[in-house]
Amino acid sequence: MEFERRKAETLASLVAPWPDKSPKGSVDAAIAPLLDAINLHSSFFTTSSCSGRISILRQPGESPKPNHNEDKICPRKSKKKAGGGGWIFVSHEPVDPEVVVDLLFKSPATLSTVEMEEAEGGTLVFRFEPLIVAVECKDVMAAQELVATAIACGFRESGELNSLHLHF
Repeated sequence: MEFERRKAETLASLVAPWPDKSPKGSVDAAIAPLLDAINLHSSFFTTSSCSGRISILRQPGESPKPNHNEDKICPRKSKKKAGGGGWIFVSHEPVDPEVVVDLLFKSPATLSTVEMEEAEGGTLVFRFEPLIVAVECKDVMAAQELVATAIACGFRESGELNSLHLHF
């Protein structure tokens, strides 16, 4: 009965008119059919997901200043992260490489003073994060069956986590 209550509350929050708790604020459309299929099963419901993303994070710090013959790295106005860094690019969709090149190697002549100051120093971290889906299962047997199915489908990093009476 407790599982059904948590499932109902979680699924109700997915159709709520306000943003969800994720940084993006909504379910990734590309995996909505997968989430719907999981959530239709009586023994499962999804608690968190991401279709995968490509991102570039600028971390503050000292780095050699480019000489006047090199292009400068040009971060966009970004959402600040812990430690003072910020995302300069995030996409949950395939990305045209030219978009990234234009972002990173924007001509210094077109930069504002603030952008020039932000471009000085620091480190860029390029990240690719694959699909992830967290699923709460009704019981251990359902969790084991789901993990076995996921592994058989090629999701080698699938696993099970037990937390009191919750099965993920």
